[in-house]
Amino acid sequence: MARDNPFQSAYAIAETLLHDTQRVPNQRPNEYLGRNANNHRQRSRPKHPTDLDFDLLTQHAPEEFEFADIRAGTRRHLLFYTKQQAHLLSKARRWFVDATFKVAKAPFTQLWSIHAFARVDDQLKQLPLAFALMSGKRRYDYQCVLMIQHRPCDAQGEDTAHACRTRGGRPRQMGSAVSVRTSGTQGLETPTWPPASWSVFYRTIRTNNDVEGWHHHLNTKATRGQLNMYLLLNLLGAEASLVDINMILLRESAVVRRHRSAARTTTARLFRMWDRLIAHEKTP
Repeated sequence: MARDNPFQSAYAIAETLLHDTQRVPNQRPNEYLGRNANNHRQRSRPKHPTDLDFDLLTQHAPEEFEFADIRAGTRRHLLFYTKQQAHLLSKARRWFVDATFKVAKAPFTQLWSIHAFARVDDQLKQLPLAFALMSGKRRYDYQCVLMIQHRPCDAQGEDTAHACRTRGGRPRQMGSAVSVRTSGTQGLETPTWPPASWSVFYRTIRTNNDVEGWHHHLNTKATRGQLNMYLLLNLLGAEASLVDINMILLRESAVVRRHRSAARTTTARLFRMWDRLIAHEKTP
């Protein structure tokens, strides 16, 4: 059973089997069974890459994932998502992003995720819609990842700063997004980030607290830090599968977004002030 599930905790499998089977004399403890199962399946489990020059073994990743292999100078990033996630992300008007460093293992430094709200009628829920396993966290690294979603990539890397490939070796475009090419302008009116793209004026959701909460939930499910890359991919695959379930719940009006009373009070005060600004009863 442990060999058939190489990414499931051997100790959890052993605990389940002990619970479901009848107790026998001289029964081995759970720790021994889990350690023994790990030793037997070491050869079948893919090893975590030791450097950035490795071949991605997609057969050990969730079948639903599409991959983009991104080169940013000497660094390398992996972007992955399902078709459903890409579809929802392409329709989203506003993205929420954040990173967690706990689950990433060298040569990668962080897991960067992109979230957006999905709405069905008056039901609303924020969902994770793309995951980027990144080996750097400079502005140029984020530019390369975001530009994958802005236009198709040059697979040879001749006209762009990176190359991307999916499972079939074809360039892939996730959806429409603003280009993150820098212009060198330091003012507010820039072609890169115009005020309309970052202003929270008259916006109910103004923080990425939901994303931080999701990362805390992911770190808890991981149970430990610095996961094997393929173990992390399967963990994220399980999270991606919940997107379809949440969309069904949204259609059935079975999802309730929690909104604390203090946050509701603050939002109401802000909207009253914004209404006074719009009516020219108050100056900025």
